[in-house]
Amino acid sequence: MNEGRVSPNRRKYDNRLREEQAELTRERVLRAVAEELAESGRAFSIEDVAKKAGVSVPTIYRHFKNRDGLYVAFEAWFRRHHGGALAVPTTLDELVDSSVAFEFFEDNAELVLAASALRENNFPRDPETGAPMRLRAEVLSPLLEGLGEDEAHAVVALFRFIRSSLAWKSLTRELDVEPERASAVVTWANRALVAELKRARARRKKSEGRS
Repeated sequence: MNEGRVSPNRRKYDNRLREEQAELTRERVLRAVAEELAESGRAFSIEDVAKKAGVSVPTIYRHFKNRDGLYVAFEAWFRRHHGGALAVPTTLDELVDSSVAFEFFEDNAELVLAASALRENNFPRDPETGAPMRLRAEVLSPLLEGLGEDEAHAVVALFRFIRSSLAWKSLTRELDVEPERASAVVTWANRALVAELKRARARRKKSEGRS
């Protein structure tokens, strides 16, 4: 009597299998995007991505709708799988020491270069996943004491840049600085900046005490 009927368990299994296959396809496509961006550093063709991923062009459009959707999905995928490896600094020492961040960038160079290409070419980005590196306010607040709003903003922006993948890329890929040396250079720059901010704060307090 049950011939020709599909059991609920079989349907669940088939659905789960289709979902897993779809996720594997998305993964292959997004890794192909990473390769294209890392190699060219600019816009790519859907045909090239499809060829690298071993799928058809219609398959890509079925999963991502359009090119902009593919860009946004790639950045979200990158941050979901790799962005979490970089914890937000919670102390000044963690912020100053760039070795962990630069080691991560080097170990994931292809993906980091791909993400960098997204920024440099102003490709569409997810406003949630595309946020710049965050800094906890309490980490820098002692150094920003007494600074004007514009000065404080400049200091925070500088720390963000010095410790970012953009700084890593500039030093190691464009200026040919060895990765370990690049990390040491950036850590030194951070320490020098912190020392100068502390001296400036001390001078302000001394000046205020005289007035």
